[in-house]
This record gives sequence, structure tokens and C-alpha cells, in this order.
Amino acid sequence: MKKDEFRVLVKNNGLLYYLLKFIIGDDGSVYISLVNKKLSKKTAIYDNIEKAIIYKNMEQPEVNTKNISYHPTGQVNYHNAEHESIFCEPISEITKVNTFLMYLMPSITKLDLFTEKTAEHDFIWKLPEERKYCFAIALCPDNFFSNAHNVAFRYQKRFALIIEECISSPQIPLELSQELVTIAPTSGLFNSLQMSEPQALIHFEQWKNGTSQLIIYPPNGEGVYKVITCVPMCMAPKLNVIFADPKLYFEQIDEIERRNTAVVRFRVKHKKTGYVNRPVNIIGITLDSRLGG
Repeated sequence: MKKDEFRVLVKNNGLLYYLLKFIIGDDGSVYISLVNKKLSKKTAIYDNIEKAIIYKNMEQPEVNTKNISYHPTGQVNYHNAEHESIFCEPISEITKVNTFLMYLMPSITKLDLFTEKTAEHDFIWKLPEERKYCFAIALCPDNFFSNAHNVAFRYQKRFALIIEECISSPQIPLELSQELVTIAPTSGLFNSLQMSEPQALIHFEQWKNGTSQLIIYPPNGEGVYKVITCVPMCMAPKLNVIFADPKLYFEQIDEIERRNTAVVRFRVKHKKTGYVNRPVNIIGITLDSRLGG
């Protein structure tokens, strides 16, 4: 299991089953996996408008695990499922319940048995009844509390990821009633993004750190510093760093294009001894670019 990975396990009749796992990325993105390692050669898509099931054959058998990501912009992506992306509230501006998935199952025993060792971050949810279950998954304000049977994970008093039992289950065709079924909304709260990726990244970092100023992160394990700009730039800014030690200089690292107007990275190098991975005394940092319009 990865560092900072959380797993939700279900206990039923003395056995543990794997419901899902999730991780929160450095940029605030929430990555969720509905873990199911069984292989399938065919997938079924139910068209609620046409009231028809569309079957698709796969070239190679694939695991049934479904991966979903909710990004700081509010865009929700369904990576290996036949669902279109939707647009919800940006993560730094969560004000209401943003439900982005429902997960239906005829029985808990349809899930994978969990045979690994449990870890500190694992949550065991006791669901002893033998019956159908429907779970709704949503991002909500941190102070939201559901009346339904639920599990909530609260992130730094900023927002909550909630998995709750549905009061009523959506109607699905009889042919799919004995399968694990995911249901995604055809649209989110909005029809388009409410902020760009650079805006969302800056908003999230300022929201998390409680500041509207330039944010400088100390070097990571590879000695790379990360700078978050105050506002998005029109183009990738040129960096200048002034050190207390005149024998030090910096090398700016190329950032991926879609984020390079909001994030700047650099490494510190000593003129004689090479790269310096420990924190050093920085007198000042300036960024040279035009502001975004």
C-alpha cells in the first residue's frame, strides 16, 4: 500500500471485503479506485434514455477496478469506465454535496475478499446484513454531516469525502441486477469548468496554506523547491533566486505546460560540490512574467 493511501474495507459475516481505496494528491486531486481484480472480456452500458443495454467486447480481458479522479478545477474523470467527465465545484470552493458516483451491488460477497494485512489508515465498515447495497460517493463541505449510514474522511478541515448508503437505489435492468454496477451523473452542477487548472491549483494552495502570498515549499527528497505564484501568469515566468551564500546558484526546472503559469520548480547547486538537497538560506525570489488576463 502506498503512503497516504486510504482503504475502505467492509466486514460481513466475519470476512473482510475490499470496497475502495483513495489517495489525495499533492495538488488536492482525489483519486478513487473501486477495487475489483476479477477479469472481464465484456462490459455492459445501460442507456437510461433509450432503455437499452449496450454490450462491448474487449480485445483483452481487463480487471474490473474502476478509477475516478476529482480535480481541483471541479472536473471529475472516469478513467476506465464508459462515463463522460462532469463538472462539479472546485475543491477549494466546496459549498454543497457534489455526488459524482453511485455503486450498486447485489451482495457484499460480490466484492473482492481482502486477504492482505490491514494497515493504520484502513477503515473497516461493519455491514453484517445479506442484502443489496447502494453507495453514493461525494465531496462535501467539511461541516456537512449526512443522516444516512456513512463513512466520512475529512481533509484538514477543508472538505470531506463521503461514502454513504443510498436511501433508495436507482432502478436498473434485471439483466444487470446481479452485477457490480457504477452509475455516474450525465452532468455535474455545471456545464463547464468554473476555473482554469492554474487558477484552481493556486486557489487550492492558498486555501490550504491560509495565505494569498507567494508560496515556497522546501526541497523534497530530490532537492527540488516548488514555488506557487500569487496569480496565474500569461506565460511561464523566469525565476531569479538570491542566496545568502554567493557560492550557490539555481537551475530552473521545466514544468508541464498546463501548469507552468502557476508553478515554478528549481534546484540549488554549489559551485564546487554540486547539487544541494538540504534547505539553504534564501534572501529573495523574483518571478519575471506578465500577469494573466
